[in-house]
Amino acid sequence: MLYPLLFDPAYWQGRLAQLHGRANKMLIVPRHDLEVPGLQVVELLLRSHDGLRLRGLISWWPIAGAPKRVLLHWPCAQETPGSHLRDPSPKNWGVADLYLYGDPDRRLEDRVLDFVCLICGARNMPEAREARPRMEIAPGEAEPDEYRIGRALLEMGWCAKIESE
Repeated sequence: MLYPLLFDPAYWQGRLAQLHGRANKMLIVPRHDLEVPGLQVVELLLRSHDGLRLRGLISWWPIAGAPKRVLLHWPCAQETPGSHLRDPSPKNWGVADLYLYGDPDRRLEDRVLDFVCLICGARNMPEAREARPRMEIAPGEAEPDEYRIGRALLEMGWCAKIESE
């Protein structure tokens, strides 16, 4: 059980202010080495509130249009990016997979801020701006604490504040 203060917006306000404008300073790198015919994979690179490099991989089928849903995955931190990509068959049209890489040894507060920053960055991608996909945990995966807290903060509208400059 998480302490209720961790869901209090007043607790996070100053911390989230450190992320101001970070989602606009994201580098999107095509990862053709991880693609199969029809599947697009890009790497998202940005900096956390404390300067740590954040990364995520997102894959989707562009032929199906902009993703309506994004399934979140937390691969093992020691895995090579892309080694865990799910079965690349187009059975989930309109769904993108976002793999979030983070250091599980970081403090919970930092992991929450990293999660929020990466999600805001993913929402700031050109393919996602108009569709505004719904973010959810992939079936069969546990709900990490940073997701539960970050989701509550994002539902309060913090992503728009972080994206603006």
